[in-house]
Amino acid sequence: MNQDSDRFADWDAAYVLGALTPGERREFEAHLRTCEECAAAVGELAAMPSLLGTVPKEQALRMLDIEPPRPEPVPDPLPRLLHAVARDRRRRWVVTGALVTASAAILLTIGIVLGVPKPTDHVVLASPVDTPLTAEVAVTAESWGTRVEMECSYRSGATGGPPTPPPWGYQLAVTDTHGAETIVSSWEAGPGQTVHTSGSVDLSIAEIASFEVKATATGDVLLQGDLDRP
Repeated sequence: MNQDSDRFADWDAAYVLGALTPGERREFEAHLRTCEECAAAVGELAAMPSLLGTVPKEQALRMLDIEPPRPEPVPDPLPRLLHAVARDRRRRWVVTGALVTASAAILLTIGIVLGVPKPTDHVVLASPVDTPLTAEVAVTAESWGTRVEMECSYRSGATGGPPTPPPWGYQLAVTDTHGAETIVSSWEAGPGQTVHTSGSVDLSIAEIASFEVKATATGDVLLQGDLDRP
């Protein structure tokens, strides 16, 4: 700790909330460049102004054990909160904890209203014949349909591929329960390569029947996998 740290010990909250004079602010910023403890304290309080701005005045006064006067207007609690933070570090954590709890409650409410996405399902694609390709598809339910992600690898050292030089083109197709097919991603790969692709389809997971990896040039199905039903 720098020898001047005791002098600046209570300046962190005032600095973050803009309560220092211009001269004090310059002096404190110069001190921060040499004092790790004060710099860390400022970092802890960096989010306080925006968080305090979301606290209703009446709730902020209750945090300070102040009964709002009636029927007179409730005074601005921010100055009192500033002094409380500087005077008692533990009070800072009480306020922050209350705000975090409130934020979590808001996020939980949003999750209930919008709906929590279903867990991601995985489908390993396979082929009845020996092929240098392997692929796994991950599907995640979204409000607008289904997000489709795939990892496809071409085995290193494999021979007997298409007659043209690598890389070769491939497509991932989704077939729905009515037999309609949609291409959701395409890519190129050659021996020793692993490719990650992502796409989407305006179908729910329940409407998806299977996935196929096809050769772009010929349309041949190289890998196939069905989506398991519960």
